[in-house]
Amino acid sequence: MDGKESSDRPEKVMKVLVVDDHVHTIETISDVVEDMGHEPVGALSAEKAYDILNEDDIDVVLTDLVLTGDDGLRLLNFIRQNYPEVPAVLISGHGTVETAVAALKDGALDFLVKPIDLTRLRAVVNVAVRFRTAILQNRVLRSRLKERDVLEKIVGRSPGIQRIKQLISQIAPSNATVLITGESGTGKELVAEAIHLLSPRNTNTMVSINSAALSPELLESELFGHEKGAFTGAIKSKEGQFEVADGGTIFFDEIGDMPQAIQAKILRVLEKRNFTRVGGTKPISVDVRVIAATNANLKEAMDKSKFRQDLYYRLNVISIDIPPLRERGEDVPLLVTHFLNELNKRDDRAVSLGPEALEALCSYHWPGNVRELRNTLERAFLINAGDRILKTDLPAEIANIELVRKPRVSKAPSYVGKTMEDIEKEAIEATLESTGWNKSQAAQMLKIGLKTLYRKLEKFDIREPAEKKK
Repeated sequence: MDGKESSDRPEKVMKVLVVDDHVHTIETISDVVEDMGHEPVGALSAEKAYDILNEDDIDVVLTDLVLTGDDGLRLLNFIRQNYPEVPAVLISGHGTVETAVAALKDGALDFLVKPIDLTRLRAVVNVAVRFRTAILQNRVLRSRLKERDVLEKIVGRSPGIQRIKQLISQIAPSNATVLITGESGTGKELVAEAIHLLSPRNTNTMVSINSAALSPELLESELFGHEKGAFTGAIKSKEGQFEVADGGTIFFDEIGDMPQAIQAKILRVLEKRNFTRVGGTKPISVDVRVIAATNANLKEAMDKSKFRQDLYYRLNVISIDIPPLRERGEDVPLLVTHFLNELNKRDDRAVSLGPEALEALCSYHWPGNVRELRNTLERAFLINAGDRILKTDLPAEIANIELVRKPRVSKAPSYVGKTMEDIEKEAIEATLESTGWNKSQAAQMLKIGLKTLYRKLEKFDIREPAEKKK
């Protein structure tokens, strides 16, 4: 019995707004709606209905045609203009064909005649609920498709990139400030754009500011705007980027390079949600989400009094650290394919990459990260007149790199009687020797991160022979 009762209940409880200027009618309809497992909300006038629709998440509307004040047709028009995804049913004691046609033209889903047949009422409410359910499911599907499209722009399947994509999906709907860290060229602005596009703010502007590109005076005017006559050349008032981004997002790239005087003003906006223009006295309120990025170590900058500690903790509510490309080598082939597809589409070509060229790209350590890889491919793409990029089309430092291959050994070494640490040390030394002491290649062959390799070199006191350094 319990199972049957639960299966008869709707999957989602809908809020049904019942509008009539007779309390008894509202109560009768509400009893039926409640018995069907939904939540009724009553309104004795169209004016009250407007307030409820603006303040609450209403799923279905049932409204009488004749009301005190605005009538049901005017309410239907309001719903069609402001809440087109909310199905509405018109009720009238005057069941003429003309009234029904007018109601349907004004966006009504259906039409009920007084006195209301309760069986017919249930059927109409069921249709409206199914209609609304389909709309909500469609909305979820569109949201998921958009999320997939946005996150696909962040190319990579490595564990580090997968974690970043998951975190973006989790934090995007919130208003929390975000601090993105990582080396230059890792794609910090791309992550910031994804957060904005997947947030409720995506219909408003995302403004990007390079914190190191302007002098403190110009940066202050750019961010906060200025009033006429605030300084020489200020011939008219100008709104700043915080005003442009109102309702949206502002992204500070390389915030570690921001002058301290501006840091204090940014902190005020985060705390007070308002600011004054240069030369102004009137506070201007804004609703802006702040995302910041840096390739600098802000904790070290705080220790040297170059970055405000209070601003750091305001920014670092949620942190995202993007790993360098050398620590996610498995993403290089995916990035190569992605960038080549972009270039081919842009120039209407069909250029592919030779196997040796791909192997060289995968063996390189990429100090400039994804940006350097993209620029390298574009250069090779442009100088190549054929349909295949060869190893010789790549820059010398990449084309001449010794490709990562397993070292050849004449016989297997003997590990009898040796400790695991001895064996590990020998394996690291042999791998480094085989790569000519190229640590990036050695780390790839050993399937460990470059940072991990450096820690092991220090642990085992492994040093590069002097002749190799020359």
